[in-house]
Amino acid sequence: SWSNYTFPPHDIWPQCSSTPNCLKFSEQIDGCEKWKQIASYPVLVGDMDGSGSRGITWLLRAGGVWMRTTNEWLDWAKDEHPLSNAIMQATHTLDYQVKQLPKDVRTRAELQVKGVLKEFANVAQTQLGKWTHRTLKPWEKDLDAPTCPKRIGWKHGPTLFLQPVYNHITQGRFTFVHLIRDGRDMAFSRNRNNLAKYPKYGGQVVGLFKLGKSKNYNKCFFKPNEKHSAESDKECIVMQMRLWERMNLGGSNYGQQHMGNRYIPVRVEDFILPDEATRTDTIVHLFRRLGLNSADEPGRAAHLSRKIFGSKSLRSHFSIERWGGCNPTIIDEVEQAGLKGLLHFGYKPWRELEKDQASKGTTTE
Repeated sequence: SWSNYTFPPHDIWPQCSSTPNCLKFSEQIDGCEKWKQIASYPVLVGDMDGSGSRGITWLLRAGGVWMRTTNEWLDWAKDEHPLSNAIMQATHTLDYQVKQLPKDVRTRAELQVKGVLKEFANVAQTQLGKWTHRTLKPWEKDLDAPTCPKRIGWKHGPTLFLQPVYNHITQGRFTFVHLIRDGRDMAFSRNRNNLAKYPKYGGQVVGLFKLGKSKNYNKCFFKPNEKHSAESDKECIVMQMRLWERMNLGGSNYGQQHMGNRYIPVRVEDFILPDEATRTDTIVHLFRRLGLNSADEPGRAAHLSRKIFGSKSLRSHFSIERWGGCNPTIIDEVEQAGLKGLLHFGYKPWRELEKDQASKGTTTE
């Protein structure tokens, strides 16, 4: 449920005083008087690869979050996929406690998170002024955030795997935005990056091979122009669906149980598929939940809805139009493989979506 966000009492990261490389936040930077408070409570966006996070990143930037993607600044990111695999092998879920991790994995995870936090704090303090005064690219027009941000944060998919570690290290001083995309859409996609990045966990979920042995599903990966059919590719599609369910349910269960209102699940389709009034209302509620109240005016939200999410081609890319024409028997099997997750996140059965699609016809707003 949506609720307005208020900042709790702030201080810098609790581990700061006991470490030699302490995170020393400036009290004020580039005219932002509450910089220390803002920097001490970041917004983290995590998701599975291919969830459509780019638009959400633009939205948060426009709403007042100094939002970075980790490929823009993070040297520490190179270890996060191997680390995520190690965590999955140890826990078999994203709903885990740090104390459950083997000592070597826990040490790696804690060092990883501390390194990310330190690096981001340093980048933020040195680059904020440069960023707010930069020359905007064409697609950034009318999307720029205020000079002094309301919040700061970053988007990086593997943060989904490290949510419990961030919660442990920061003692809850962050907001986690969990981005979800319809698992059926992702399962039928040619994007198999999640299988490539998390091969041992993916194989374990679907049972194609045992942990520790070489992966045997190279047939799941395609050359750019290689043709394939859902019939011949069904096993891999089902595998994608099960992986989607296991990872997103685990992340959601942890967030709901241990993060409270600091955990914000966001379905990307809610910003794209409904009518403009509904999309606008969703943006307003998200901004309020993040404490971006000065950016939640309906007029501004409606503009952002049209600018970022309003194209017809985008809607077809994130709807049943992309996969609803496949063999109904295969869709049924894929849907059944991830039914628990689909219900948990409020996705309708595909036959209901098909009826809704038929009733709307080809009309637009």
